[in-house]
Amino acid sequence: MKSSVMILLASGACSFASQSSVEVEQPISSIARSSAYIPFCGGQKRSTAADIAYVGNTGAKYHYGCNIMQIPADIASKYKYTINFINEGYAIQQCKCWNKAGPDNGTNGFFTGNEAITFSLAASGQQFIAFDENSLIGCSCHAGSIPLTPQGQFASTWVEAEFGNEANGKCSGFDASSLVPAFYDMDIPGLSVCGPPENTCSTIHPGGAGENAYVKGMAGLNIVPPIDPGPVALTVKVDIK
Repeated sequence: MKSSVMILLASGACSFASQSSVEVEQPISSIARSSAYIPFCGGQKRSTAADIAYVGNTGAKYHYGCNIMQIPADIASKYKYTINFINEGYAIQQCKCWNKAGPDNGTNGFFTGNEAITFSLAASGQQFIAFDENSLIGCSCHAGSIPLTPQGQFASTWVEAEFGNEANGKCSGFDASSLVPAFYDMDIPGLSVCGPPENTCSTIHPGGAGENAYVKGMAGLNIVPPIDPGPVALTVKVDIK
């Protein structure tokens, strides 16, 4: 996988090139508390193939970001692409997930105000997030609130992923990245993301060292193997020590 981070950073057989709505806490609705599958975008017509050729799936025309959805654990198995976020620390974490492409289709989904969802992770808590087909996304968490660069980029450790990328033969991929906070000499909390094949992990340690991950000076390298087409369930642990 090749990171899509643009510093201010700036994604084909399968290769991996990783990567708003209003900034609000997204509660799980009464519908989401049921055991029934919840359709993405509330069943609204999503973007056409031509619309998403370069930016991926970013939701419906009038509902940006509805390709990313907070779900309860008991229905996670009903979704093809999921991330289970687990807080390994003792402080409440603010988390945000975004599309690589922002509401204007520019590569700016990772700037404040362009995120698709915001949620909290209680100490030792977990939260499942589901992603629709052909989503090119990133997420970040931080104790209290996520720091920003002077330009407004999210500046904590990131997880980046592609789920069923139609430009890549419906392959998927993922990585952990500290490129943004490292570039600005900001706090780098620990994060690991693990998934197929064979429970491969990409890890950033507190302070910025890492394995199979993007650390300072590595933007543009391909470091994590792609995942063949099919379901992908990732586990992300934040605030690891």
